[in-house]
Amino acid sequence: MPQPEGPPTHFAFLAAEWPEVNDAARRAERLVYADARASSFYARRALELAVDWMYRNDPALTLPYQDHLSALIHEPTFRNAVGAAVFNKAKIIKDLGNQAVHTTKPVRQFDALTAVRELFHVTFAELERMLVDAGVGTSADIVRAKQEASGLGLFIRSLVGMDREAAKQAFGVFLTGRAPSANQIEFVNLIVDHLTEHGVMDPARLYESPFTDINPRGPEGVFTEPQVDELVSVLKEIRQTAAA
Repeated sequence: MPQPEGPPTHFAFLAAEWPEVNDAARRAERLVYADARASSFYARRALELAVDWMYRNDPALTLPYQDHLSALIHEPTFRNAVGAAVFNKAKIIKDLGNQAVHTTKPVRQFDALTAVRELFHVTFAELERMLVDAGVGTSADIVRAKQEASGLGLFIRSLVGMDREAAKQAFGVFLTGRAPSANQIEFVNLIVDHLTEHGVMDPARLYESPFTDINPRGPEGVFTEPQVDELVSVLKEIRQTAAA
């Protein structure tokens, strides 16, 4: 199945060993903001594919009488193999996916964010366990996967975004005691909007649209050089906090 097009994914570590899981996970990730119901469905689908792979490749797992997802994850050998934390996360993904598919109840963006966040935890933990146990991967493979994931804290922040008031407070300090121009206020508001949606921000984005729509030179055309340095410093501090 061809991989869905789109921006870089936090699920790239699945591509080599679990291409079908990777496909569904990437779709879930991409649709979080656009279509929460579809995102929750694809998160459940990714979990279903991953669990099916586990049963086909782990001889220690006993296939239950019924082979639907709920029966598979509740089977005692499965629960013992993955541990309580992963089981609970898998159950959350299943329940949110079922709600999205089988009910007309509105699916909140928060639900989709939760499903994708828990999917990351489950697939990362279980791929690591299965690669090692099955002798498919080495410790070096696991290290590479963790590097490709770009850090769990940053991943979660990118999904849930940053609290708007926290973002405004961070840059309120930046503007305190100054008499900012209309362009400066608009520029900072755009940064707050980006942080609210994405959680972190690469300072290089300041030199792209919509920031360059205010001034073609980006922040240098709106702020003094010391102010630009301070702006970048605040963004780096927010990123470091998320990664901690």
